[in-house]
Amino acid sequence: MDYYQTLGIERSATADEIKRAYRKLAQKYHPDRAGGNAKKFKEVNEAYQTLSDSQKRTQYDQYGASFEQMRNQGQAGGFRDFRDFATFGEEFGGSGSFNFSDIFGDLFGGGGSSRGRRTRGADINVAMAIDLEDAIFGVDKEINLDKQAVCETCQGSGVAPGSGYKTCEQCKGAGRVRNQSQSIFGLFSIDTVCSSCQGQGKIPDKLCEVCHGQGRQRKNAKIVFKIPKGIQTGQVISLSGQGEAGATPGSQPGDLNIKISFRPHKYFKRAQDDLYYDAPVRFTQLVLGGKIKVPSVQGEVWIKIPRGAQPDSQIRLRGRGVPHLHGHGVGDEIVKLQIDVPRRLTKEQKDLLEKLKLSDL
Repeated sequence: MDYYQTLGIERSATADEIKRAYRKLAQKYHPDRAGGNAKKFKEVNEAYQTLSDSQKRTQYDQYGASFEQMRNQGQAGGFRDFRDFATFGEEFGGSGSFNFSDIFGDLFGGGGSSRGRRTRGADINVAMAIDLEDAIFGVDKEINLDKQAVCETCQGSGVAPGSGYKTCEQCKGAGRVRNQSQSIFGLFSIDTVCSSCQGQGKIPDKLCEVCHGQGRQRKNAKIVFKIPKGIQTGQVISLSGQGEAGATPGSQPGDLNIKISFRPHKYFKRAQDDLYYDAPVRFTQLVLGGKIKVPSVQGEVWIKIPRGAQPDSQIRLRGRGVPHLHGHGVGDEIVKLQIDVPRRLTKEQKDLLEKLKLSDL
Protein backbone atom coordinates (compact mmCIF):
# COMPACT_ATOMS: atom_id res chain seq x y z
CA MET A 1 0.00 0.00 0.00
CA ASP A 2 1.34 3.42 -0.97
CA TYR A 3 0.64 5.68 2.02
CA TYR A 4 1.02 8.86 -0.02
CA GLN A 5 -1.46 7.59 -2.57
CA THR A 6 -3.84 6.53 0.20
CA LEU A 7 -3.94 10.10 1.54
CA GLY A 8 -3.93 11.60 -1.97
CA ILE A 9 -0.83 13.74 -1.40
CA GLU A 10 2.58 14.28 -2.99
CA ARG A 11 5.69 12.74 -1.47
CA SER A 12 6.90 16.27 -0.75
CA ALA A 13 3.78 17.11 1.31
CA THR A 14 4.29 19.11 4.50
CA ALA A 15 3.08 18.01 7.93
CA ASP A 16 0.12 20.41 7.69
CA GLU A 17 -0.83 19.08 4.24
CA ILE A 18 -0.71 15.52 5.58
CA LYS A 19 -2.93 16.43 8.50
CA ARG A 20 -5.49 18.24 6.31
CA ALA A 21 -5.67 15.31 3.89
CA TYR A 22 -6.12 12.89 6.78
CA ARG A 23 -8.94 14.89 8.41
CA LYS A 24 -10.82 15.10 5.11
CA LEU A 25 -10.59 11.36 4.38
CA ALA A 26 -11.27 10.32 7.97
CA GLN A 27 -14.51 12.29 7.89
CA LYS A 28 -15.44 10.69 4.58
CA TYR A 29 -14.80 7.06 5.59
CA HIS A 30 -15.69 7.13 9.30
CA PRO A 31 -17.68 3.90 9.89
CA ASP A 32 -20.30 5.54 12.10
CA ARG A 33 -21.23 7.88 9.27
CA ALA A 34 -23.72 7.00 6.52
CA GLY A 35 -21.74 5.75 3.54
CA GLY A 36 -18.62 5.20 5.63
CA ASN A 37 -16.07 2.49 4.93
CA ALA A 38 -14.33 0.81 7.86
CA LYS A 39 -11.60 -0.75 5.71
CA LYS A 40 -10.64 2.49 4.04
CA PHE A 41 -10.89 4.31 7.36
CA LYS A 42 -8.33 1.94 8.81
CA GLU A 43 -6.04 2.35 5.77
CA VAL A 44 -6.22 6.13 6.10
CA ASN A 45 -5.31 5.96 9.79
CA GLU A 46 -2.43 3.59 9.11
CA ALA A 47 -1.06 5.91 6.45
CA TYR A 48 -1.42 8.92 8.73
CA GLN A 49 0.31 7.18 11.66
CA THR A 50 3.31 6.58 9.49
CA LEU A 51 3.57 9.84 7.59
CA SER A 52 2.75 12.12 10.53
CA ASP A 53 5.75 10.77 12.47
CA SER A 54 9.02 12.09 11.02
CA GLN A 55 11.01 8.98 12.05
CA LYS A 56 8.47 6.54 10.64
CA ARG A 57 8.14 8.61 7.48
CA THR A 58 11.90 8.56 6.93
CA GLN A 59 11.93 4.79 7.32
CA TYR A 60 8.97 4.42 4.97
CA ASP A 61 10.60 6.67 2.36
CA GLN A 62 13.81 4.61 2.68
CA TYR A 63 12.36 1.09 2.53
CA GLY A 64 9.31 1.80 0.39
CA ALA A 65 7.14 -1.25 -0.29
CA SER A 66 9.25 -3.36 2.12
CA PHE A 67 8.40 -1.09 5.03
CA GLU A 68 5.21 -2.92 6.07
CA GLN A 69 6.94 -6.30 6.02
CA MET A 70 9.85 -4.95 8.05
CA ARG A 71 7.42 -3.38 10.47
CA ASN A 72 5.69 -6.70 11.07
CA GLN A 73 9.07 -8.35 11.60
CA GLY A 74 10.12 -5.63 14.03
CA GLN A 75 13.04 -4.52 11.82
CA ALA A 76 11.94 -0.94 11.43
CA GLY A 77 12.92 0.33 14.86
CA GLY A 78 10.72 2.76 16.68
CA PHE A 79 7.53 1.81 14.84
CA ARG A 80 4.47 1.07 16.97
CA ASP A 81 2.18 -1.38 15.24
CA PHE A 82 -1.19 -0.01 14.10
CA ARG A 83 -3.47 -2.42 15.91
CA ASP A 84 -6.98 -1.07 15.43
CA PHE A 85 -8.99 2.10 15.81
CA ALA A 86 -8.10 2.25 19.48
CA THR A 87 -4.56 3.17 18.40
CA PHE A 88 -6.07 6.05 16.49
CA GLY A 89 -7.63 7.22 19.72
CA GLU A 90 -4.31 7.02 21.50
CA GLU A 91 -2.80 9.38 18.96
CA PHE A 92 -5.35 12.08 19.83
CA GLY A 93 -6.65 11.32 23.27
CA GLY A 94 -4.12 9.18 25.11
CA SER A 95 -6.48 6.20 25.45
CA GLY A 96 -8.72 3.86 23.51
CA SER A 97 -11.65 6.20 24.17
CA PHE A 98 -11.45 9.52 22.40
CA ASN A 99 -13.59 12.51 21.51
CA PHE A 100 -14.33 12.65 17.81
CA SER A 101 -15.60 16.21 18.12
CA ASP A 102 -11.98 17.37 18.50
CA ILE A 103 -11.08 15.77 15.18
CA PHE A 104 -14.32 16.07 13.25
CA GLY A 105 -15.59 19.45 14.48
CA ASP A 106 -17.03 20.36 11.12
CA LEU A 107 -18.73 16.99 10.76
CA PHE A 108 -20.51 16.99 14.12
CA GLY A 109 -21.19 20.71 14.48
CA GLY A 110 -18.17 22.14 16.29
CA GLY A 111 -15.73 21.41 19.10
CA GLY A 112 -16.73 19.71 22.34
CA SER A 113 -16.66 22.94 24.32
CA SER A 114 -18.51 25.09 21.79
CA ARG A 115 -22.21 25.83 21.88
CA GLY A 116 -24.52 24.79 19.07
CA ARG A 117 -24.38 26.92 15.97
CA ARG A 118 -27.25 29.25 15.28
CA THR A 119 -28.51 28.21 11.91
CA ARG A 120 -28.77 31.13 9.48
CA GLY A 121 -32.09 31.39 7.69
CA ALA A 122 -32.43 30.30 4.08
CA ASP A 123 -32.05 32.76 1.23
CA ILE A 124 -35.07 33.46 -0.97
CA ASN A 125 -34.40 33.72 -4.71
CA VAL A 126 -37.04 35.28 -6.95
CA ALA A 127 -37.21 36.69 -10.49
CA MET A 128 -38.80 39.99 -11.46
CA ALA A 129 -39.53 41.47 -14.89
CA ILE A 130 -39.45 45.27 -15.10
CA ASP A 131 -39.91 47.92 -17.78
CA LEU A 132 -37.01 49.63 -19.52
CA GLU A 133 -38.11 52.96 -18.05
CA ASP A 134 -37.58 51.54 -14.54
CA ALA A 135 -33.87 51.11 -15.28
CA ILE A 136 -33.63 54.57 -16.84
CA PHE A 137 -35.27 56.65 -14.13
CA GLY A 138 -35.00 54.33 -11.11
CA VAL A 139 -38.11 53.37 -9.20
CA ASP A 140 -39.33 51.87 -5.95
CA LYS A 141 -40.83 48.39 -6.31
CA GLU A 142 -42.90 46.28 -3.95
CA ILE A 143 -42.85 42.52 -3.61
CA ASN A 144 -45.10 40.30 -1.49
CA LEU A 145 -43.69 37.08 -0.07
CA ASP A 146 -45.07 34.27 2.04
CA LYS A 147 -42.10 33.39 4.25
CA GLN A 148 -40.88 32.46 7.70
CA ALA A 149 -40.44 35.77 9.53
CA VAL A 150 -39.17 36.69 12.99
CA CYS A 151 -41.99 36.36 15.49
CA GLU A 152 -43.22 39.84 16.36
CA THR A 153 -44.48 38.77 19.79
CA CYS A 154 -41.20 37.43 21.17
CA GLN A 155 -38.88 39.21 18.72
CA GLY A 156 -37.38 35.90 17.67
CA SER A 157 -36.38 34.68 21.14
CA GLY A 158 -39.06 31.98 21.42
CA VAL A 159 -39.71 33.11 24.98
CA ALA A 160 -43.09 34.36 26.18
CA PRO A 161 -43.00 38.12 26.97
CA GLY A 162 -42.08 38.66 30.62
CA SER A 163 -40.62 35.17 30.99
CA GLY A 164 -36.98 34.07 31.20
CA TYR A 165 -34.73 31.05 30.74
CA LYS A 166 -33.69 28.05 32.77
CA THR A 167 -30.74 25.70 32.44
CA CYS A 168 -31.31 22.77 30.11
CA GLU A 169 -31.63 19.60 32.18
CA GLN A 170 -30.45 17.28 29.42
CA CYS A 171 -27.04 18.91 28.81
CA LYS A 172 -26.74 20.74 32.16
CA GLY A 173 -26.08 24.00 30.35
CA ALA A 174 -23.24 22.70 28.19
CA GLY A 175 -25.20 22.83 24.97
CA ARG A 176 -23.80 19.43 23.97
CA VAL A 177 -24.20 15.85 25.08
CA ARG A 178 -21.69 13.01 24.90
CA ASN A 179 -22.68 9.65 23.54
CA GLN A 180 -20.47 6.58 23.87
CA SER A 181 -20.69 3.40 21.84
CA GLN A 182 -18.68 0.20 21.77
CA SER A 183 -17.76 -1.31 18.42
CA ILE A 184 -15.25 -3.85 17.17
CA PHE A 185 -12.88 -0.93 16.67
CA GLY A 186 -12.97 0.27 20.25
CA LEU A 187 -14.92 2.69 22.44
CA PHE A 188 -16.06 5.85 20.70
CA SER A 189 -17.17 9.03 22.44
CA ILE A 190 -18.95 11.57 20.26
CA ASP A 191 -20.18 15.01 21.27
CA THR A 192 -23.39 16.16 19.59
CA VAL A 193 -25.57 19.25 19.85
CA CYS A 194 -28.17 18.90 22.58
CA SER A 195 -31.53 18.18 20.99
CA SER A 196 -33.49 19.78 23.83
CA CYS A 197 -31.94 23.25 23.75
CA GLN A 198 -30.42 23.16 20.25
CA GLY A 199 -27.01 23.87 21.71
CA GLN A 200 -28.00 26.98 23.64
CA GLY A 201 -27.57 25.43 27.09
CA LYS A 202 -30.83 26.97 28.23
CA ILE A 203 -34.53 26.67 27.50
CA PRO A 204 -37.40 29.12 28.03
CA ASP A 205 -39.34 29.03 31.26
CA LYS A 206 -42.43 29.59 29.14
CA LEU A 207 -42.69 29.29 25.38
CA CYS A 208 -44.08 32.07 23.24
CA GLU A 209 -47.71 31.23 22.60
CA VAL A 210 -47.60 32.61 19.06
CA CYS A 211 -44.57 30.82 17.62
CA HIS A 212 -44.46 28.00 20.23
CA GLY A 213 -40.79 28.63 20.97
CA GLN A 214 -39.63 28.60 17.34
CA GLY A 215 -38.84 32.30 17.27
CA ARG A 216 -40.43 32.61 13.83
CA GLN A 217 -43.83 32.40 12.17
CA ARG A 218 -45.06 32.15 8.60
CA LYS A 219 -46.57 35.37 7.34
CA ASN A 220 -47.04 37.47 4.24
CA ALA A 221 -44.44 40.20 4.08
CA LYS A 222 -44.52 43.32 1.90
CA ILE A 223 -41.00 44.40 0.99
CA VAL A 224 -40.22 47.69 -0.73
CA PHE A 225 -36.90 48.09 -2.52
CA LYS A 226 -35.32 50.39 -5.10
CA ILE A 227 -34.46 49.58 -8.71
CA PRO A 228 -31.17 51.42 -9.34
CA LYS A 229 -30.70 53.43 -12.51
CA GLY A 230 -28.77 51.53 -15.17
CA ILE A 231 -29.41 48.00 -13.89
CA GLN A 232 -28.81 45.34 -16.55
CA THR A 233 -30.82 42.24 -17.33
CA GLY A 234 -29.65 39.23 -15.32
CA GLN A 235 -28.28 41.31 -12.46
CA VAL A 236 -29.35 40.49 -8.90
CA ILE A 237 -30.52 42.89 -6.20
CA SER A 238 -29.63 41.37 -2.82
CA LEU A 239 -31.55 42.55 0.25
CA SER A 240 -29.70 41.50 3.38
CA GLY A 241 -31.81 39.97 6.14
CA GLN A 242 -35.01 39.88 4.08
CA GLY A 243 -34.98 36.12 3.50
CA GLU A 244 -36.31 33.33 5.73
CA ALA A 245 -35.91 33.68 9.48
CA GLY A 246 -33.47 31.17 11.00
CA ALA A 247 -34.73 27.93 12.55
CA THR A 248 -32.83 28.60 15.78
CA PRO A 249 -34.08 31.42 18.03
CA GLY A 250 -31.77 34.40 17.78
CA SER A 251 -30.20 33.32 14.47
CA GLN A 252 -29.72 35.64 11.54
CA PRO A 253 -32.25 35.64 8.70
CA GLY A 254 -31.21 34.85 5.16
CA ASP A 255 -31.15 37.27 2.23
CA LEU A 256 -33.67 38.04 -0.51
CA ASN A 257 -32.10 37.87 -3.96
CA ILE A 258 -34.09 39.38 -6.84
CA LYS A 259 -32.94 38.58 -10.38
CA ILE A 260 -33.94 41.27 -12.87
CA SER A 261 -35.16 40.82 -16.43
CA PHE A 262 -36.86 43.24 -18.84
CA ARG A 263 -40.16 43.16 -20.65
CA PRO A 264 -39.99 43.76 -24.42
CA HIS A 265 -40.25 47.46 -25.28
CA LYS A 266 -42.56 48.95 -27.88
CA TYR A 267 -39.82 50.97 -29.56
CA PHE A 268 -36.36 50.27 -28.22
CA LYS A 269 -33.82 47.50 -28.07
CA ARG A 270 -31.07 47.83 -25.50
CA ALA A 271 -27.38 47.08 -25.91
CA GLN A 272 -25.46 47.86 -22.70
CA ASP A 273 -26.49 51.49 -22.03
CA ASP A 274 -27.41 52.42 -25.61
CA LEU A 275 -30.93 52.25 -27.06
CA TYR A 276 -31.66 51.36 -30.69
CA TYR A 277 -34.72 52.48 -32.61
CA ASP A 278 -35.66 51.57 -36.20
CA ALA A 279 -37.17 54.69 -37.78
CA PRO A 280 -39.35 54.18 -40.89
CA VAL A 281 -38.54 56.78 -43.60
CA ARG A 282 -39.61 57.33 -47.20
CA PHE A 283 -37.27 57.09 -50.17
CA THR A 284 -37.77 60.76 -50.91
CA GLN A 285 -36.71 61.69 -47.36
CA LEU A 286 -33.45 59.83 -47.84
CA VAL A 287 -32.81 61.45 -51.21
CA LEU A 288 -33.90 65.01 -50.45
CA GLY A 289 -33.34 65.10 -46.68
CA GLY A 290 -35.86 66.33 -44.16
CA LYS A 291 -37.02 66.05 -40.56
CA ILE A 292 -38.84 63.25 -38.78
CA LYS A 293 -40.17 62.83 -35.26
CA VAL A 294 -38.85 59.85 -33.25
CA PRO A 295 -39.60 58.62 -29.72
CA SER A 296 -37.06 58.91 -26.93
CA VAL A 297 -37.20 58.01 -23.25
CA GLN A 298 -37.62 61.70 -22.41
CA GLY A 299 -40.36 62.21 -25.00
CA GLU A 300 -40.62 62.71 -28.76
CA VAL A 301 -37.85 64.60 -30.52
CA TRP A 302 -37.30 65.91 -34.06
CA ILE A 303 -34.20 64.74 -35.93
CA LYS A 304 -32.75 65.92 -39.22
CA ILE A 305 -32.12 63.47 -42.07
CA PRO A 306 -29.19 64.63 -44.20
CA ARG A 307 -29.69 64.79 -47.96
CA GLY A 308 -28.55 61.59 -49.68
CA ALA A 309 -28.73 59.45 -46.52
CA GLN A 310 -28.42 55.74 -47.19
CA PRO A 311 -30.73 52.97 -45.98
CA ASP A 312 -29.63 51.55 -42.58
CA SER A 313 -27.56 54.64 -41.84
CA GLN A 314 -27.60 55.71 -38.18
CA ILE A 315 -28.15 58.97 -36.35
CA ARG A 316 -26.86 59.15 -32.79
CA LEU A 317 -28.73 61.14 -30.13
CA ARG A 318 -26.28 61.82 -27.35
CA GLY A 319 -27.37 61.27 -23.73
CA ARG A 320 -30.79 59.81 -24.52
CA GLY A 321 -30.00 56.25 -23.48
CA VAL A 322 -29.67 54.46 -20.13
CA PRO A 323 -27.69 55.95 -17.20
CA HIS A 324 -24.49 54.13 -16.29
CA LEU A 325 -24.98 51.92 -13.23
CA HIS A 326 -23.24 53.33 -10.13
CA GLY A 327 -21.42 55.87 -12.27
CA HIS A 328 -21.63 59.13 -14.15
CA GLY A 329 -22.87 59.55 -17.67
CA VAL A 330 -25.66 58.26 -19.87
CA GLY A 331 -25.77 56.09 -22.96
CA ASP A 332 -27.08 57.23 -26.36
CA GLU A 333 -30.10 56.58 -28.53
CA ILE A 334 -29.19 55.34 -31.99
CA VAL A 335 -31.77 55.84 -34.71
CA LYS A 336 -31.46 53.49 -37.67
CA LEU A 337 -33.11 54.68 -40.89
CA GLN A 338 -35.27 52.02 -42.51
CA ILE A 339 -37.03 52.53 -45.86
CA ASP A 340 -40.77 52.27 -45.52
CA VAL A 341 -42.00 50.87 -48.87
CA PRO A 342 -45.66 51.79 -49.49
CA ARG A 343 -47.95 48.89 -50.29
CA ARG A 344 -50.55 50.95 -52.20
CA LEU A 345 -49.95 53.76 -54.69
CA THR A 346 -52.27 56.10 -56.59
CA LYS A 347 -52.10 56.24 -60.38
CA GLU A 348 -50.39 59.62 -60.18
CA GLN A 349 -47.73 58.23 -57.81
CA LYS A 350 -47.15 55.28 -60.12
CA ASP A 351 -46.71 57.58 -63.13
CA LEU A 352 -44.17 59.69 -61.24
CA LEU A 353 -42.21 56.61 -60.25
CA GLU A 354 -42.19 55.40 -63.86
CA LYS A 355 -40.72 58.74 -64.93
CA LEU A 356 -38.06 58.45 -62.25
CA LYS A 357 -37.32 54.93 -63.42
CA LEU A 358 -36.78 56.14 -66.99
CA SER A 359 -34.46 58.90 -65.78
CA ASP A 360 -32.08 56.30 -64.26
CA LEU A 361 -31.99 57.91 -60.86
